[in-house]
Amino acid sequence: MGGDPGGRYFAILLAEIFGEQPGAVSEVLFPRRRNLAAVRAVPEYAYDDGRRADLGLFASDDKLVGLVEVKEDDQLVQGAANQLADYLSYAKKENVPFAYVTRHTPSEACMSLLRAHGQRPVYYSDLYRALEVQTSPICQLFCKYLEEIGPVYKQLTPDDSDALRLLMRQVFAVGGAGPGQQGAFNAANVLLRLVSNVEALGIDFYRQYRHFFGIGFTPAFSFYPNWYRQQAADYLNQENGDTQIIWPRAFCAGGTLYLWARGNLSNTGGCWVCLGHKVTLSSQAGAELVRFHHYAEVGNERCQYADESEDLGENYPSQEEAQMSVRNIICEQAAHAINDNAHPNWTAALQQLRDQILAEQRQDPSSFAAE
Repeated sequence: MGGDPGGRYFAILLAEIFGEQPGAVSEVLFPRRRNLAAVRAVPEYAYDDGRRADLGLFASDDKLVGLVEVKEDDQLVQGAANQLADYLSYAKKENVPFAYVTRHTPSEACMSLLRAHGQRPVYYSDLYRALEVQTSPICQLFCKYLEEIGPVYKQLTPDDSDALRLLMRQVFAVGGAGPGQQGAFNAANVLLRLVSNVEALGIDFYRQYRHFFGIGFTPAFSFYPNWYRQQAADYLNQENGDTQIIWPRAFCAGGTLYLWARGNLSNTGGCWVCLGHKVTLSSQAGAELVRFHHYAEVGNERCQYADESEDLGENYPSQEEAQMSVRNIICEQAAHAINDNAHPNWTAALQQLRDQILAEQRQDPSSFAAE
């Protein structure tokens, strides 16, 4: 593992988890060998004249039954593909399954090697989704570590929902008491969580459709207040139509928080794809309600095609629900842009992207796993 302390720490944690939850881990690492009889994981397993893999998995009779390599920040260094080829060759010779676990998207050379062997990388986020439901201390420590290095998609807790309501009340000046120290920390943390979640959505989308995009997706967010129209209009008239006035906060009636990850389509003159969530704060019967929608957009600086899902109420969506919904919206909005011939440089790229998404949906409507 050389000079990659993050990967070393990850591998040590994974070895400990194998001792407590071998079945849960094996299902993710080796989906074709879910009944793998591994009972012991050995970090820095040495083989073939001193070569090392991050984990060697052994059965009760000390027979090697699996091989795991963890890549953190060293996967794009020169020689990474050659190293992967060695692992794959040794695993084939020993007739054991091999798992390539990585935090980041592998290089094209490594992806080609994995495809040639009928494999896909196992991302940190895959392990997080499988283990976050486990209650053992080592699994919780492992998931906490992944949350800290991020991004991973994490469901909101009831406390998170309260913090989000507080955040939006403060931004949109709905009223009520100040947040206090702990409330301020909670509000900041829930915004960080929401941004991390849309970043995770963008990463998954990029991994699946990376050949359409030059670089990865970048997360962002923006708040848009709602105004009491009549009061605002009256105030504007009083100010003689001055568009530079500072609006009184009392005119604010809740608002919307947009969170998205954006990636630029290659060779399209600046066409982008955005995907994420829309969160609204509105007042009904004296209560402030936070409601969620899926959101996606295709466009450029001159024109945008955007839409949102049906109102999800106060139910924050799972990652799988969000992946499916934003893909549907992207397909719908891409079709509108194509039919309008909105920009000649877009048409071919959007058509190809849309065709691939629809083909995957027809093949397996429930499957949106990134490669």
